[in-house]
Amino acid sequence: MGAASDMGEYSSSGVLSIRNVKRIPEEHLTFGELISSEGSSGVVFRGLWSPGGGSKQEEVAIKVVELRGDLDSLEHRTTVTAFEREIEVFRRASAAGKQVCQLYGVSELRGSPSLCSVMKLYGPTLAEVLRDNGGRPFPLEQIFSYSIDCLESLAALHDMGIIMLDFKPANVLLDAAGRAVVCDFDMAADVRHRDGLASVRVSTGTPAYQAPESWEPDDFGGVSVKADVWSFACFMVELADGEAPWRGMTLPAIHRAIMRNCETPAIPPAYPEHVRRALARCFTIAPESRPHASEVLEAFLSEDWFASRGPPCPSE
Repeated sequence: MGAASDMGEYSSSGVLSIRNVKRIPEEHLTFGELISSEGSSGVVFRGLWSPGGGSKQEEVAIKVVELRGDLDSLEHRTTVTAFEREIEVFRRASAAGKQVCQLYGVSELRGSPSLCSVMKLYGPTLAEVLRDNGGRPFPLEQIFSYSIDCLESLAALHDMGIIMLDFKPANVLLDAAGRAVVCDFDMAADVRHRDGLASVRVSTGTPAYQAPESWEPDDFGGVSVKADVWSFACFMVELADGEAPWRGMTLPAIHRAIMRNCETPAIPPAYPEHVRRALARCFTIAPESRPHASEVLEAFLSEDWFASRGPPCPSE
């Protein structure tokens, strides 16, 4: 594992203007192995952080976003603006609870040049666990635990006016205790408004998990926190089936199925009846008729998952 200085001539480039976020000097960071290169805006390394520059080091994850173009170029300014927007949402989201990824600070590196977000290091994503297990579904007991963690986190984020907009197993990490941690605020939006929660008019997300209003925001008056509720139901389908909804379908075919034919993903029979009922409500086409994450959580906890259940998941 090499020090930051081993990766090039890194020092503060001074392009960030965000406040209320800890600035971490590059010399306090040591970069290790690449963890993920699948993100849309950057790559993630395992690393070490020396708070205060002392000998004590803490394992961290470091997301690196490369700056391209001249300082005054549109590409450069757009990247900086997007990074600052993500960090501002991430900063607020970190206050939502332990089961939301924790941001430690930001750093600016010169040589690439790059911007970095430094965060707590967790284990693999649920998508990685599924892949490593050959697509074998999770046992119901694990799904129950993960779903409660995620619903509590989503409910807290929504109360703060934050929409994830890309909730899926690839954006849920496991901590040292095996609990689910919601992460990745690359696409997240802050929809706080003086009159309450508002919506955003943006089409974004991963097709297999996108709510109808995420496909056609103008047709639904924008995208609200209810989009995450649809995505959560897709997440639940994948954990029990071992594969994402709409598997094998092209993007136009998924769009046609949802927007023209009003189709919804099939709910796995392995879930108990009260969970299937709650998920059916999450898959309501009209977002205003969908429950809030807090209501889904209440429904999930209203009955014993294991007293009356359908056929077991194949892995059980």
